[in-house]
Amino acid sequence: MWINGGRLIAMLIAILAFAIEVRADVPLTGYIYPAGAQRGTAVSARVGGCNLYASPKLLWSGEGVSGPLALQRTETIWFEGPVIPQPASQAREDYPQDYSAPLVVAPNAPLGRHSWRLATSQGVTAALGFVVGDFPEVVEVEVEGNSPAVAVTLPVTINGRIFPREDVDSWKFSATAGQIVTCHVATSQLGSPLHARVAIADANGRVLAETVPAGDVTPPLRFSIPTTGEYQVRIHDVGFQGLQNHVYRLTVTTGPVLDSMYPLGGRRGAITRFQLEGANLVQSETTLTLPATGTETVFRLPELQTSFGDVRLELDDFDEFLESESTPINPPFTVPSVLNGRIQSPGEEDIWPFKAVKGQEYDFDVRAARCGSPLDAVIRICDSTGKTIQEVDGDFDIARLPLLDVDRIQSKFQREFW
Repeated sequence: MWINGGRLIAMLIAILAFAIEVRADVPLTGYIYPAGAQRGTAVSARVGGCNLYASPKLLWSGEGVSGPLALQRTETIWFEGPVIPQPASQAREDYPQDYSAPLVVAPNAPLGRHSWRLATSQGVTAALGFVVGDFPEVVEVEVEGNSPAVAVTLPVTINGRIFPREDVDSWKFSATAGQIVTCHVATSQLGSPLHARVAIADANGRVLAETVPAGDVTPPLRFSIPTTGEYQVRIHDVGFQGLQNHVYRLTVTTGPVLDSMYPLGGRRGAITRFQLEGANLVQSETTLTLPATGTETVFRLPELQTSFGDVRLELDDFDEFLESESTPINPPFTVPSVLNGRIQSPGEEDIWPFKAVKGQEYDFDVRAARCGSPLDAVIRICDSTGKTIQEVDGDFDIARLPLLDVDRIQSKFQREFW
């Protein structure tokens, strides 16, 4: 009897443990809207999620954005939208609840992405993004049904969301002939599933230029204004989806925009000259004294309040070599070192010779996407005759090769175009 009773107790404990596990409601967050704000301003945001109970705690990483520790539930905004045909209508859907989140952004808050999470007694949610900017900002006034284009003054950052399905947001602005307009939309860095198509149309609604998603990111749209007048920028999901969490930040400007820099970093403490690329830039080059400590630094144009964009520069202690653009074969380099180059045309290869030691293991680490570059690199290790010893495509970060009986190899970096 005692044994049976012991077994019974063990079974009851197991059943209770299983029941507790089943009852646990994992907290989920879907969005914060608006998903950003200008420095030195306050914004009445909404946070949406499931299984958050009465007052989830709002947690921030870093400094500069503050709000209530515990959020309070508010009325949830909902638009029914078009009828969803089968079988899509049978798919499982979550219905998040809205919570009020009055936020204050400090005047000296770091620019860029700030991570936030929610916490309940059942756990902590995954991090989503909230972006601090410099430009004046507007927030879409959401209404049921179609709404006319809303007038904005450039430069501006527009906070909106594509909700419900098939929603198209339109914003109109005035521009002068010859001005270069840049439209930059942020979605995936906010945690938004929106695959945004952005288009510029004239006053008659004729589309003049557009950009569509490349993976999870929509490339910037840049357009030269043909005649002075009124134009529209339109945004919608490329598949005409939409929901509460399809938030976006759309920046439209005719001012300076920094797209990239070359090289993408340098030696700690070194005085380094960089080439700048973008639109409406005041200068094409700049000289910087890089920080003596740290692994990275962020460069922004000195024209704050009127410029857009920043570039993350990597810092290291190695010798730095720049590509010789007058010849495809660069001078030999020493190991270890950092090789800085650019693939400027389809099919171009950069060749870097160096002396190798038999039996020594070498690592070749390409850093492109991590620094904001669109390069999809291929590393090819060749011997002195050009025979390929090893090749690694963009799916990997590092090629590692123990050299057996070669005394001279070349590493080739080749851009893949799809």
